[in-house]
Amino acid sequence: MEVLSEIIQDYPDVKIRLVSGNADEMETALKHGTIDFAVLMAHRSLDSYHHLQLPETDRWGLAMQKDNPLAQKNAIKPADLIGLPLLVSEQALDEHRFQDWWGNVGNNLRLVQNENNRSGLFLLP
Repeated sequence: MEVLSEIIQDYPDVKIRLVSGNADEMETALKHGTIDFAVLMAHRSLDSYHHLQLPETDRWGLAMQKDNPLAQKNAIKPADLIGLPLLVSEQALDEHRFQDWWGNVGNNLRLVQNENNRSGLFLLP
């Protein structure tokens, strides 16, 4: 947000509109010129764009009831989720977002796809 603040200060006549979407939607908008730049969080070729690699660290959370035994843990390991129903976004599955984290345990996880969930991973009741 600091960057936006500086842009507004330096260029008061510039109008800023934030748009949210998945990487495919943002790349399409870039190609059609309906947006000027995008922050893409996806593994894809950026050869056709002038781009900067941002330092990134993926940090994921797990939403659950307060009384769930997992809520008492400081960190969740893939093995902790075996057999539990997990709501995972279609985009995250398509992009193999969690593959490195859950490794070979992924075959034992109970994944539920949901194309409207763009946030990542949720534990279902």
